[in-house]
Amino acid sequence: ITVPPVSVVAPIYTTATFTCEGTGNILNWIVGSAPLTNSIQQQRGITYTDPSGPGNFSSVLSISALPINDRISISCYIMSFPPFEQAFSGSATLYIRGVSSVENLKFNSTSLLITWSHPSYFSYDIPYGLYLSYQYQVVVIDEEDGDIILDTTITNTYIAAPNITQCDAFNISVTALIAQYTSINTISNNGSYAVDITINNGNFLTPNVTIKLSCPPSQSNTFLTITSDSTAVIDQYTFTGTDESINDIRTLIPYHQYNYTVRVFNLRNKLQYETYTIISKYIATRVPYE
Repeated sequence: ITVPPVSVVAPIYTTATFTCEGTGNILNWIVGSAPLTNSIQQQRGITYTDPSGPGNFSSVLSISALPINDRISISCYIMSFPPFEQAFSGSATLYIRGVSSVENLKFNSTSLLITWSHPSYFSYDIPYGLYLSYQYQVVVIDEEDGDIILDTTITNTYIAAPNITQCDAFNISVTALIAQYTSINTISNNGSYAVDITINNGNFLTPNVTIKLSCPPSQSNTFLTITSDSTAVIDQYTFTGTDESINDIRTLIPYHQYNYTVRVFNLRNKLQYETYTIISKYIATRVPYE
């Protein structure tokens, strides 16, 4: 073996590589204390290049810097024949540095709490025990306009999310700040404020207007404005309660055009959705023919 694998220090979740070169008929890798197999490759996130041969060999083994691979030994050996001979490299070690991401990151749409668990892995250069200090930077960003809703650093594993609901589209990231290392975990919430307006004209002058909300009024600021002939506001009110379907039934005056406009604002008073429908109450009459 002319070029044996050497020990590597790699940041967590990156990829480390080991090289083995030499001369012979067959080159194999040893991971831990066992020859490399397909199951070990899958379990530990390993790939390697075909060494070719026989003759001069060169192979590169790539391994994911996952917590399960910390301080694992890597070596190679080459078999030659005839006569039958085996050459073993020395053992190299993968040292992983850093901390794993926070776990169980969740957003509770009822309590409006963001919660998570401490990282489960710390590299061996971090003092563990009584003096280990946990800090977390929590950032919530509105996916629609990029506004930063929350950006703070705390030591708890929970925090209340201000003025957001399950109707919002936003990203939550929690960065663990432990010793000299950081790691980040991110989740998204894909909410909707869409509105659908349908009209039942069973009674010509008293239509039943049904407004269906994808976001209940308790989680938004939703308004209906009704104007006549595009100028005069004849009614305006705010939806309340938890119902996601509201009916508006009223008697309209003939020979007028009515505009029903629904505007939905989030709890931060930003317009999220606007739609309207027009109801025309012009009556066609027959003109006598002379």
